[in-house]
Amino acid sequence: MAQSGSLLGGLIKLAVIAAALYFAYTQILPLVQDNLRFGGEASQRSSLDHGSDGGEDDGLRCVRRAESANNRLGDYLSLFRRPPFDQERWQTVVENVEDGIRTAEVSCDCPLRSCDKAMEALANLSSVLADLDAQITGSATSVRNPARRQERVNDLLDEAKALARRGG
Repeated sequence: MAQSGSLLGGLIKLAVIAAALYFAYTQILPLVQDNLRFGGEASQRSSLDHGSDGGEDDGLRCVRRAESANNRLGDYLSLFRRPPFDQERWQTVVENVEDGIRTAEVSCDCPLRSCDKAMEALANLSSVLADLDAQITGSATSVRNPARRQERVNDLLDEAKALARRGG
């Protein structure tokens, strides 16, 4: 009987340890990763986005900045995988992505076809961001497929990049 009590005690300890590890893995680790990513990579990327262009032509500069705005959204979405969502943090994300879109739009004010295609991608990106904002803040009345629409943004940016590399 004493041996079964010892076995039961060991199993209980094992269950408590497993529960603590599961909690740490599902709750604490994502918070730590999110805080590191939110504070570190985004700040570095933002400072790089406002750096010099190194002599790039208008089309390539436009596409690079449009891709940067698109990547910002993609990077930040990993912070909002599952509810509940931190509304303040989300507003910071929206502002950061909108800033990237505005920066790209200024760079894309050129007569090249690559700039036109990148501006089309940025308009789609703004629409995706607005829809995600409505979904995350709970004001959406219907849900459109953001993954499919994001894929369209990526396709437009690929077309713009190909045009820019050809000088168009």
